[in-house]
Amino acid sequence: FMGILGAIFAAGAYTCLRVLGGREKHYTIVFYFSLFSLVVIFPFMMVVYTPMSIKQLFYLLMAGVFASIGQFGITIAYKYAPAKEISIFDYSNILFSAMISFLVFGVLPDTLSFIGYFIIFASSYYMYIYNKKLDKAEGK
Repeated sequence: FMGILGAIFAAGAYTCLRVLGGREKHYTIVFYFSLFSLVVIFPFMMVVYTPMSIKQLFYLLMAGVFASIGQFGITIAYKYAPAKEISIFDYSNILFSAMISFLVFGVLPDTLSFIGYFIIFASSYYMYIYNKKLDKAEGK
């Protein structure tokens, strides 16, 4: 259920990115996206907060830096290209998450994770090919 809910909210966010991309500067969009995320997650963080080690703080800061860079990239991409052409590349975050969890934390995904990876990539590749065929049929 949470995965479906996450997909629905992501679709809404990317639709908003597409609409706002022509009206607002990319840094304004990323700022308000980050601010909204902070406001929404803050109460949950306060409930379960525990002090971090230096290593954890470093990982958190690096995750924030690279997430910000990625968010700028996504925001700019959705400004210039249709979502149906970008979405297949957005799924690469699943692959990178798996690689980082293995390389940095030594966590190997289980069999169900690999099945999930396959289903997600196969679905997105199918939709990419399907949309390309629709574009050809429409003469785009």
